[in-house]
Amino acid sequence: MINIAIIDSDVDVNHPKLAHHEFKGVSISLENGEIKINNDISDEVGHGTAIAGIIFNSNLNVNIYMIKIFVTAELTVEPEVLLAALKYVYENVDCQFILMSLGATVLDDIEPLKQICDRITQKGTVIISAFDNLGCLSYPACLKNVIGVDSVDYIKNNDEYEVIEGDGVIDLRAKGGIQRVCWVNPKYRLVTGTSFAAAHALTHIVRAYEEGARGKDEILKHLRTNAKRIVTFNKRMFCDNEMFLNSIKIIAVYPYNKEIQTMVRYSELMPYKITHICDEPLHGCVGNDVDKELFGIRKNERIIESINDIWSCNDFDTVIIGHLEELSLITNTDLLKKVLELCLEHHKNAYSFDDINPYKEIVATALCKNLIFSSPTCNTQFPIGHLGRLWKSSKPVIGVFGTSSRQGKFSLQLLLRQVFLEKGYQVSQLGTEPSSLLMGLEKMYPMGYHANLPFRNEESVIMLNEIVHQMELQNPDVIIVGGQSCTIPYDVNHIYDLTFSQWDLVMGTNPDLFVLCVNPQDPYEYITRTIHFLECVGHGKVVGLVLFPVQLEQEWHGFAFKNTKLSEEDYNLCRKNISTAIGLPVYALNVCDVNKLVDQIIEILST
Repeated sequence: MINIAIIDSDVDVNHPKLAHHEFKGVSISLENGEIKINNDISDEVGHGTAIAGIIFNSNLNVNIYMIKIFVTAELTVEPEVLLAALKYVYENVDCQFILMSLGATVLDDIEPLKQICDRITQKGTVIISAFDNLGCLSYPACLKNVIGVDSVDYIKNNDEYEVIEGDGVIDLRAKGGIQRVCWVNPKYRLVTGTSFAAAHALTHIVRAYEEGARGKDEILKHLRTNAKRIVTFNKRMFCDNEMFLNSIKIIAVYPYNKEIQTMVRYSELMPYKITHICDEPLHGCVGNDVDKELFGIRKNERIIESINDIWSCNDFDTVIIGHLEELSLITNTDLLKKVLELCLEHHKNAYSFDDINPYKEIVATALCKNLIFSSPTCNTQFPIGHLGRLWKSSKPVIGVFGTSSRQGKFSLQLLLRQVFLEKGYQVSQLGTEPSSLLMGLEKMYPMGYHANLPFRNEESVIMLNEIVHQMELQNPDVIIVGGQSCTIPYDVNHIYDLTFSQWDLVMGTNPDLFVLCVNPQDPYEYITRTIHFLECVGHGKVVGLVLFPVQLEQEWHGFAFKNTKLSEEDYNLCRKNISTAIGLPVYALNVCDVNKLVDQIIEILST
């Protein structure tokens, strides 16, 4: 006789289809903060009765031990009660299987659930759990030692099922469509859902067990034989840049453009030392004082050098190469190829923000010389086998978005990181700039200028969702993500006006709070539209604006632009006017104001 423990809403022992079966069990609840256990196994809901009915309808020779944790039709359960139920089974019930037609989409701490499931499976008991009905990935179904069950519409018969292969979190799919099941009031009911797919899956698993299969892996292998369909996903691997990052110690940076300037400005956040800041002579910056350029303070300690003059130096091992397309057009030279060849000649590693795939021969030669030539790419494996299901994060996610390019979004993200760390919080951060990993951020999804990511829109959402989940597993206090360019277009005149990648980022990371970077020249209507978009597409709220201190003015002929840094008086007046018009606090892009912004975020997250 095979023994099955079912954690659910218990069972109607007087149901005409179940009255000739004997049931044992307990009820577990949380009362005034304490776990209470009693012998009441009556089912006021009907869900557990339906699950038991499906199992006994399959003509299996089994005993069922019911653990009642649901008492309302909402089928919600406190994590403490679920853990107590699993612990009770582990300590008191001799069974070969545990079935849980339930799932939690958000857990503050996954580890206790994982640990008790580990202990149960090490004992030889197989755990089967249904996934969430609304489409989320849920626990414990997604744990590696649990057989996770989903439903699929095309399976209409009780004896059919799918096996999912490829290191995904979903293992089986079974009948979850409309079906008539035992219930409490009325005695029968038409239902749908993954709960009932899990019950059908259990019947196939028990038969595999009866035929000698033991443990999750062996059972799934055995089930392949009679599966209606086997779904296989191939791994999609991406370079995680780990080898490259571990090889860097001292770097030279080139050219002196926007991305490189941000790296130099916040170089104290980097785990590497910059010894040379370089540019093309024709660019007009060579010989300038870096600190005068960035901070308005002349120190003469860091001077912008010509890229042609550094190669005899032995005080760097890697060249970080920023975007070179514009400079290459100006100089009529393939500058990326030129610098890669110089790195090869002088035995230096290279990390190019532009794609180096067109230079395969140079890259192959570098590899033969034990050099690493790399380009930014996503440093997370694509989550195969999720079948469209997404994670929900239990950690607060802060999203930094903007109304245009070149307005300090990445600088703000770095400042937020710095201030949160100084206040003693643990931060995990996803950057979309190609320099993100160099600046110490944990994850990178380079989706900006010249991005070369091989994802369709829905795949981008899945990928970004997986990245946030991977950061969540590191148990940070806060997760920070940041976008590129404008969030929504000013106008739609061309397909390239549409900001698909920004929309993917909002939906994939699903921030709880947004900070919006704006410009002095932004129309209030456009700022308001952007706020409405972020709050409608995501579920979070925009809590503040950060005003860039530079105004972009369009000249009379409609083509040329000039940048004007606002005076302190004009800047403060602009902040006040925007705050009054939009109804949100407006912060400056400096350490003092970012501290105030972080304090506001902490206050909101604490309430």
